[in-house]
Amino acid sequence: MWTTPSGNQRLPANTYIKNIAQRPDDYRVIERMPLDNESVPVKFDGTGKPVRSIAILDTETTGIKDADVIELGIIRCGVDEFNHLCSIDEIYDEFNDPGCDIPSEITKLTGITDTMVKGKRLNEAKVNHILRDDPVIVVHNAAYDRPLFEKLFPDDNHKWVCSMEYYDWYNRGFGTKKLELLLEREGFFFDAHRAYMDCFAVAYMLHLVPESLDEILKPRTKISAWGCPYGKKDRLKDRGYKWDGTVWSTILPDNLDEEMEFLKELYTDGDKAKRQNVDPRVMFKKAG
Repeated sequence: MWTTPSGNQRLPANTYIKNIAQRPDDYRVIERMPLDNESVPVKFDGTGKPVRSIAILDTETTGIKDADVIELGIIRCGVDEFNHLCSIDEIYDEFNDPGCDIPSEITKLTGITDTMVKGKRLNEAKVNHILRDDPVIVVHNAAYDRPLFEKLFPDDNHKWVCSMEYYDWYNRGFGTKKLELLLEREGFFFDAHRAYMDCFAVAYMLHLVPESLDEILKPRTKISAWGCPYGKKDRLKDRGYKWDGTVWSTILPDNLDEEMEFLKELYTDGDKAKRQNVDPRVMFKKAG
């Protein structure tokens, strides 16, 4: 028996076996993601030998705006020559006392209480150890997590990439880029909103979609489109451009021929696009 968020009671999975046998197309079975902090180290089948490491990072915080970190999770993973995830080698997870009460809605979401974090501090030596040798840091929403990480570690100079934005999950059959739903589409669930479990979820998703990490790790170029012609902004939005109050822009892998042809057709009065190489060591840093 399990309870849904609305309070409805659902029967255990084994009670549906007879119905599934009779009407298999009417059911979709999802299972718990087979990763947790007890399973490390993990070796994934069907990959080559690890040639370098990446670090997958996640935070839990006191909220969305002006938030403070209450938990930091990092897992160190091996990557083969084709940028396929082939192992999870180490895990770091610690609480951090934000110096204020954790809002009740955050405790309800994460299960993290004031008592759990009271007096706790992140161990800088352990963080530096798991981030040794300058691995690329992969985060599912790096624009949110990097500024929070840098509040605690202001000298951070790692390369950061975003697994949410740097792979087009939405248009590759998933219809979403939300981590919980991505795993669900692949037939798995997990206990979300704990930092280390969200790290495992990112790792497992990268394992299930082997080509995703290769694209996420590719060099990037920012294209800024100035002076959008009247009535054509929707075409930029549909193509993934975002408005920052001044200019429409997007960040893409370095193969840009198709994109520049699109902009040339859109801006019939001349080239209004500016290219800028993205430095992953400064990308996602808080402005100013």
